[in-house]
Parts: sequence; C-alpha cells; structure tokens
Amino acid sequence: MSQDAKQAGNNAYSYTRYDAKGRVTEVGELLSTEPIDSLKAKINTLNWPDLNEYTAYDITKTVYDKPHTHADSTFLQENLRSRVSWTAMIEKDRQDTVITLYSYDEHGNVKGLLQQIPGLAPKRTEYVYDLVSGNVNFVMYQYGYDDQFIHRYSYDADNRIEYVHTSTDAYLWNREATYHYYPHGPLARVELGEYNVQGMDYYYTLQGWLKGVNMPGDGDPGADGINGLRTGKDAFAFALGYHADDFKPINPNAVTSDGRDQLWNRYDEQRGTSGLYNGNIAWMNTDLPGLENDPMQAMIYNYDQLHRIVEARSLREYGANGFASRNSTPKAYDVDYSYDGNEDRALRIAPVEQSSSGPGCRVGITLQRRNEQVSVQDDFEYSYYENSNKLRNVDGGAGNNYQYDDVGNLVSDASKGITGIEWTPYGKIRSVNKTDGTKLEIRYDAAGQRVEKKVGSLFKDMSGMPPEIRWVFMKRIHWLNNLFMEARDWGFRWQVHIRGTAL
Repeated sequence: MSQDAKQAGNNAYSYTRYDAKGRVTEVGELLSTEPIDSLKAKINTLNWPDLNEYTAYDITKTVYDKPHTHADSTFLQENLRSRVSWTAMIEKDRQDTVITLYSYDEHGNVKGLLQQIPGLAPKRTEYVYDLVSGNVNFVMYQYGYDDQFIHRYSYDADNRIEYVHTSTDAYLWNREATYHYYPHGPLARVELGEYNVQGMDYYYTLQGWLKGVNMPGDGDPGADGINGLRTGKDAFAFALGYHADDFKPINPNAVTSDGRDQLWNRYDEQRGTSGLYNGNIAWMNTDLPGLENDPMQAMIYNYDQLHRIVEARSLREYGANGFASRNSTPKAYDVDYSYDGNEDRALRIAPVEQSSSGPGCRVGITLQRRNEQVSVQDDFEYSYYENSNKLRNVDGGAGNNYQYDDVGNLVSDASKGITGIEWTPYGKIRSVNKTDGTKLEIRYDAAGQRVEKKVGSLFKDMSGMPPEIRWVFMKRIHWLNNLFMEARDWGFRWQVHIRGTAL
C-alpha cells in the first residue's frame, strides 16, 4: 500500500494484492477514512482489501491457472498452469470491463489472445510459432471470420526476418516487405510492397552508427528508380555526419554526401573543427524530392560542453559544387537554444534572478526558430515554478499557463484551451476537457494499452432527424487502418483499438 501527495488529500491509497504464491492478483486505488495504523495492521491479510468492505476504483485484476468462465466458448484456453489466464481493467465510473484472455502452447508461448472491448464483439489474435527457433511464423487476426487478416513471416538462416506477407483469406498473399542484410549482420535494405514501390538503403559507420538512409541527390546505393529498375524512386533520403573520417565506402567510386556536397567544408567554416568523435551529429543532409522548392537541405549543429544542442544552422543554396557558404546572418530554419545553470537538475532550487515571471521563478532557457521567410516563428523563453522542474510558461511572462496537480501531472494549458486533464492512478490520461466544450476520453486495458478514444462535444439534438438518417449517423463506421476503427455519431467520434499493441 502507498499514498502520494494527490491521494493524501482524497483519503486514497494505491494497493496491491498477492496470492499465496506471491503473484500480483489485483492493483487499484482504495478509498478509506480508516486510520493508517488500522490499515497497516491488515495489509498482511491475504484477501485484504475486501472490496465488499471498501470502495476501490481503477482495479486491474490478474487471474492465473483457471480459465475465464464467461468467455467466448469458441476460445479454448490451454496450458494455463502457473501462467496468466486473463486480465481485467475495471475503470472508475464505467459499467463495463475491458478483459483480455490468453491461451498458451506447450512451450509457454502465447498462441491465442481474446480481447473483450466494450462496444465490440470479442476479437481474437492467434500466433503460430516455429517449433525449433520459436520465431513467429503467422499472426492471425480474427481467423475464420469475415474480417480476418493474416501476417506471415519468413526468416533467413540467422533467424533474421526476411519477408513479410499479408492475406485476407490465407490463399492469396501480398508481399509487404523484403529485408536484406550485410554479411556482418546489420540491416542493409528494405523493399516495400508487392511491386517494390520503395527501396530503403541503410549504411553505417564502423561504430555501428547510422550514416544514412538512401542517398540525398544522386548516387542512391540501391539505384532505385534509375535505369529502368523496377523499384520506385526514393521518396526521401538523409545522410548524417559525425566527423570527417566517419565513413569510407568499399567502392571508391561510390558517391557520398560528405564530399560531393561540401558539407565538411561548410561545417569547418561554421565550427572551425572537422567534426565530433562522441556520437553527436555534426550535420544532417535531407532530400525530399516531393518539395517544389529546395528539396535538398542540410543543417549544421553545434553543442556545448554538456553535449546539449545550442545552435542549428541551415544550408539551402545548392549548386554544382554542393552547398554554398553562408555567413552569420540568420537564414531560414535557423534555430538557437540557450540554457540556465540548472536545467539538468531534478529540482530547480538554485538561487535565481528576479524577473517579470515573478519572485523565484527561473528564466534563461530559450528557443528561437525561424521559418522559411527567415522570420522568427517560435520565440520561447521557458519559465519554471519556484523550487520545481515544472514548466510555468514559455513567453517569459508572469502568467501561469501550465497548471499541475500535487504529483506533477499537467492538468491545464491555458494557451491551448485545455481546462482540465484527469489522470488515472497509473499515470495515464483518462480525459481532457477544453473551453469549447470538447471532451476527449481514453480507455485502457490491463496492460496499459489504449483500447478506445472518444472525442467530441455534447450530443446535438437529433430528435428532429428522420429515423433512417439518425441511424446512419449513429452506425456509420470508418476504417482508419488495420489497427483502428472509427465510429461516428452526431456529436462524438470514437476510435477503437482492435488488435495488437496500441499506437
């Protein structure tokens, strides 16, 4: 049992129950005005707290060994001994429960998972493993049902994933991705789609640091979209620079962004060095061919002695000899950062200067970012509450834009019109209220994964609508992607997580 500062004001406690084997069976938030000494005397009782005697919210139940008695009868739970059989999330002010059931193979691998999410029929995901390696060969969502969707995975001799295929009927398969590797192990190339709509080439330094993906400008390692190659032209590319000797291709004729684009010369002009040897990125060159203006741009970075970024300078003027030199005059997309003396301390308790932010409030941490027209787009001066690491505002003024609860959770943001944020005892957002009446509500399962998001304002009156139109608004379903479905009515919009790990 424990109690934080927020719970202390509400006669609340976080509690954990265990079974006779010491396994966690229940956690939640307990409400009680009983003296603390009385509660302490009971905590070693196996069945304490008895929820017939106490009020508790946000209860997470974990059951072992025995199958769920009211689950879908077609879902067979097997090999449950000493394993989690099912979990349930009983949320505050909710009349329904999010339940997840498990089934295992003889090796203890999860072979089946059934999710009972309010508002949806039970959804199942099944897994098929390789008997020798233990690799996942198939992930089957709703197998045998109208909405089934199957992933098939293939591996090479080193157990690295090689192919990913998907199917809606287990007969016709679409190749989603193909993976290629260097002889020494790292990922070399990924080809996306049945018809290779994109090829992404990866290359690294001797230290294993990522040097780039594809190649800005000409010289793509995979020659994608060049000379009739049946792979789409790269939609993006970037290269990173650490120090002047960080990368040397095996092929001496291979094109690199380092030399061709004069990036180390530009870096030396700005910094007076040949790069960094500690892993910090000295420059980044990005190529986005879809942009109409200046598709290739570079940024040069500067750090202080504590490895904090203090400056980013853009390079946009590109010609036959690479990027042109630039002076100290501000350019588009330049960024400047500054810090005070305590930004890395857990508590900001050092003496500070008096400022417009008020007595004891720290200032000095700033961020200034310019837009394409070289105008200052963001000009932030971060001010913190006294003796705290909690942000007060970003304009350096005296206003308290950000408000927090007793344990440091953000509860309001005046600049964004957020009037209230409610948190669960597990540190996750339960709801967000805004000044325009919009309310966002989020639900989670016992593992803390988001299973539902509902966002909208109060229901509008539909009494005057024809019944058939009202039904369309209440029942219209829109598939966002393979992970989420969205149901919209006249006033609310839901997103419901239907399989896998929540985004």
